[in-house]
Parts: sequence; C-alpha cells; structure tokens
Amino acid sequence: MKRIILIALALALALAGCSHTEPAVEVRTVEVPVIRVEQCVARKDIPTKPGALPKRPKGISAALDIAVAKVLELQTYADKADALIRGCAGKEN
Repeated sequence: MKRIILIALALALALAGCSHTEPAVEVRTVEVPVIRVEQCVARKDIPTKPGALPKRPKGISAALDIAVAKVLELQTYADKADALIRGCAGKEN
C-alpha cells in the first residue's frame, strides 16, 4: 500500500513539474533582407572551358604540339574569363 502511495505521489510531483503557464516555444516573425545579385554576364558570353589533355602520344614532337595547343586554348579562355570578371566587378574608384 505504501508503494502505491509513493508511486502516486511521485507521479503527481512529476506531472506538477510539467505544468507551467509560460510557452515553451516563442514564435516570432522577423524580416530578413534578401541580397539580390544582378546578372552581369549573359550565358552566351561565358567562354567554354577547354577540354582535358588527350592521352599521352607516343612521340615527343606530337606531345609538344598538343601541349602548346592546350596552353594556347587555356590562355584564350583565361583572357575571355578575365574580361568578364573585370566587367562584372565594375569600375574601380
């Protein structure tokens, strides 16, 4: 009988501890500024990225020709990309 009373008392205290009038979660509406980025470059103006190097050719002369051609492709790509990036950044003050 004492056990039942102790269990009931413990249960009553546990439930009494859970009853409170303050809300557990506070809901607020907060306005957050949204940063909008203007599109400064049209998709058609973006240069296409050069492809990867082909498999290694057998002759040194062929390998050198391919390497030089790829360097020129990458240089052209870098020049176009640099102009676009600087154009998007705007004029320096």
